[in-house]
Amino acid sequence: GDDNDGDGGFVLVNSVIGLSDNSLLIANNHVLANDCNSFAVHSEFLVFSTHVHTCRFVRLNNNLSQLNCRSSKQYEYDHTIRAVERGSRIICLPRDDIKLVLQMPRGNIEVIQPRPFILHRAKLLLDKQRYRDVFFMLRKHRLSLNLICDHNRVAFEEHVNDFVRAIGSAQYLNLFIMELKDEDTTHTMYPLLYHNNIKNTVVGRLPGKVNKVCQLVRNACIAVDEQGLLQSILSTHAKETPMDIESALSRIQTLSNSPVNEGERPTANEDRSRAALKYLLLLVDVDVLYNEALGTYNLEFALMVAQVAHMDPKLYLPFLNTLREQPPSLRHYSIDLHLKRYTKALAHLAASGSNEYFQRSLELIRDQSLYAEALKMYAHRPLVEQQAIASAYGDFLMEKSNYSLAGVMYERADNVDKAITAYGRGLEWRRVFGIATAKGFSDVNMRALAEDMAGTLKAHQRYMEAGVVLDQHADDGKGAAAMFIMGRHFSECLLMAQRRGMKEVIAEELAPAVRDTLKTMLLQQEENVTLLHKYTARITVVRAEKMEHTRMEAMGLLDGDFEDGMGPDCDLFSEASTVASRRSGRSKKSEKSRRSASSTSSRRSRATSARSAKGRRKHKGKVYSLKEGGVFEEEALMHAVNKLVGVVEGDKDAIKASMLMGVHFAFISEVEALENAYAKCREAVMKSIDVVWHPFGTFHQQQQLLKLFFHHQKTAQLEQQQQLQQQHAQSADNAMPTGMSAAAQRLLAEQRAMHGDTTTVADTNVGMNLVNTQLSLLTAMMDAGNNTQQLFGDDIKVDVPPRPSFQPSNSWRVLGKVSVDDAKKKKELENRKNRR
Repeated sequence: GDDNDGDGGFVLVNSVIGLSDNSLLIANNHVLANDCNSFAVHSEFLVFSTHVHTCRFVRLNNNLSQLNCRSSKQYEYDHTIRAVERGSRIICLPRDDIKLVLQMPRGNIEVIQPRPFILHRAKLLLDKQRYRDVFFMLRKHRLSLNLICDHNRVAFEEHVNDFVRAIGSAQYLNLFIMELKDEDTTHTMYPLLYHNNIKNTVVGRLPGKVNKVCQLVRNACIAVDEQGLLQSILSTHAKETPMDIESALSRIQTLSNSPVNEGERPTANEDRSRAALKYLLLLVDVDVLYNEALGTYNLEFALMVAQVAHMDPKLYLPFLNTLREQPPSLRHYSIDLHLKRYTKALAHLAASGSNEYFQRSLELIRDQSLYAEALKMYAHRPLVEQQAIASAYGDFLMEKSNYSLAGVMYERADNVDKAITAYGRGLEWRRVFGIATAKGFSDVNMRALAEDMAGTLKAHQRYMEAGVVLDQHADDGKGAAAMFIMGRHFSECLLMAQRRGMKEVIAEELAPAVRDTLKTMLLQQEENVTLLHKYTARITVVRAEKMEHTRMEAMGLLDGDFEDGMGPDCDLFSEASTVASRRSGRSKKSEKSRRSASSTSSRRSRATSARSAKGRRKHKGKVYSLKEGGVFEEEALMHAVNKLVGVVEGDKDAIKASMLMGVHFAFISEVEALENAYAKCREAVMKSIDVVWHPFGTFHQQQQLLKLFFHHQKTAQLEQQQQLQQQHAQSADNAMPTGMSAAAQRLLAEQRAMHGDTTTVADTNVGMNLVNTQLSLLTAMMDAGNNTQQLFGDDIKVDVPPRPSFQPSNSWRVLGKVSVDDAKKKKELENRKNRR
């Protein structure tokens, strides 16, 4: 019977396999191939040859429900199929061997060793930890040596010492190390015997695998035979990412300095070091190796590397001789400076403890911007050096316009003038007067400093802080009042004036300013209402024009949208539609060309103006222009309304504060007028939001529904005309041709095919019902929180602002602060009185 796997798929284990006369390879009642000419069964595979000169390998325990009898490889490392000589037939295969015997058409016998058999044998050997046998087998057949560690990474980690002992040769270990890569070859190269021949490069990536295996092999080499496997140890350092050349040179240097074993020549270790360096030069660039050797600060070792590398003595001897004449700290600094290791160079100068090198350190700090590192390194050095570094750091920060941190650095450097200047540019006025107070500035200097700071704050429109500075540090009440009034901070101005007893300021400056502000806000709210009405009316007109254009385009009434005489004068269209088409004056082709030209110019503009933030802002301003007739006029109007809604909502707190001050000064009529105007403005905002932001999504989405409706309306109209013509033809006894014209029939067929409509539409009510259905579907999708763009596709992508969250509120009211429920009750009482 059939043998099935856990998922119900057919497998070959315990199945009867046979070959029919018509080349069908059958397992039980399953046909595996229809072009087979011979087959054989391996302990792990079913092998069969085909008439297309291929040999296929199918695992016996694989699911064969979706077996694809292809004749070529699916990917580079597909080992389930290989080409053979034309007419080859399988003679036999040893059950537990890696050989396959084939007979050629001319009668000679040939033996091949297919890779699936080799991989199967490699798995068996690796399970038994026979690393030497599997290494040479994979090397002989040119398979990746990564399989040795990828087969079972846990087992390889446990038996890595056995692996090193089994290989026993630095040359062979170097081959294994250099072939390592950060991937799992059981997923990428050899999935046949591991993952049912499913190639998975994503799962196959193993970041850090090479470094981990190199560390394991290096530790094993040190444990087994450090001196005999030195080349392999160096190879592990060179193979890591990034290359650990410093550790490799350190190991060679240790070997060079170690004592010679008894009975060896005095230069034995030096000879081994030179041999190791020669091998390392095969893996690493000469200049890189010399620089790393120089970075060990051992000049003799660097000289050895240069000599082994056969470098030109003119390139290194003068520099090495100069280094020998310098003291150790300065020598280390010069080496690190030569190798561009600036942080280490600065650390050597700081650790020297000598004051004569500080100027050199300061130059290095300025040249390489090592200010933060220098502050840490010189934290325990004399205060003068710390202040010099802080002052240099402050100068650097001033050039970068980081004024606040520059002021901190100048303050650490005890440079009062520069600290005050930096804090002043950073608008940190509290720190300015903190330093001035701590240093004991005179009243005259403090007043001058306060006036200068207030002017800076005023230039940045920070009137509240400018007023506080003048009030507290310059003792200038009138100047502070002017700042408060300029920034409309009337409560602070009133508090300051009352505290100072400045009644004339309250009467002559504050009160008139409050009245003027109320009038200005009144005009602003009236202007906001006018703009809202203007934008709302214009967006209604724009959408009506788009709707008419959409209807005419869908009905085929635009000029240039007809073929074979199917124009506006055709009898299939009504006179009203023809008049509307002629009235429009805009053809489909002209509209497309206009949009295409706009799109092309837009793309060119984006390519040139997107190079900078200023260019992007300029381009966006051009796209969303409020000019009438623009391509994106609707979107520009929506953005303008959205911005205006934000302005109205943002003015709420300022209007309330101004009205409270107006009530304080008994400007009741002005406050009442402003309150009514702002209430009308908020009411206009609510109405505009309902008009601009439709409940059925954006207008472009509604436009798709309109096109759908008008297409069905056009189809219904055509079919109705067809029925009328047929009836007229039958009544006229074949006086006129029956049916529609060829052009009309072709247009009707195209419309039906476009909508997948095969039924007869009786009248235009069917199209209206369809639109209602689509609108209901859209509403349901919006209620469910789905993306309505999925209903129409994402071919139209426009940047439209979302519906603003503008909520009704009475918290801003001062005179007529009543709740909505109280207003309803009051209105009901008035209605009752009127009925009485």
